[in-house]
Amino acid sequence: MKKLIEQINTTFNQNHPNNCLETLKTDFGIIDASDPTASPSSIVQNKEEEHFFWVENPNQKAITFLAVDHCLIDTKDFKKCDCVIFDDNCFCFIEFKACRPKQRNEHKKKAIQQLANTIQLFLDRLSLDNYIKEAYVVVGYIRNRIPRKSASSFNKRIQFLEQYNVELLEGNSKTFP
Repeated sequence: MKKLIEQINTTFNQNHPNNCLETLKTDFGIIDASDPTASPSSIVQNKEEEHFFWVENPNQKAITFLAVDHCLIDTKDFKKCDCVIFDDNCFCFIEFKACRPKQRNEHKKKAIQQLANTIQLFLDRLSLDNYIKEAYVVVGYIRNRIPRKSASSFNKRIQFLEQYNVELLEGNSKTFP
């Protein structure tokens, strides 16, 4: 993981004063900024605090959080995911979309496109061959709610796996074994 962090810093010329990377050995939550047009995603340590995504770390191993949008990549010209999390084995891309229930399908399509853009950029620039790769679409989900599965989402998951070798998932949590 140390080698990958160095590769990220070098590849993306990461010299931001508000360092985009943070490594933790605990469970943690991720929130998207209250103004997602100006601020990056960030971490909360307490499960009772508001969060959009929860990371379970039962073995207390090192897990790195990387804010992508408005931090690692700070341009409006490129539609990218909000953040990534990773350990020595798994690399997860995450995109948040807060919306009303009737807007979920439209926002899900946008989220998948942002994930695809970021995944392609990372695959082109970083060595991720030895990692299990996952992409999380978090669209209007509240804590502990499991999204419905549909035939169209299954087809999109298969297409995503074939195109990027990345498993496309819907949900708001990840457990690192």
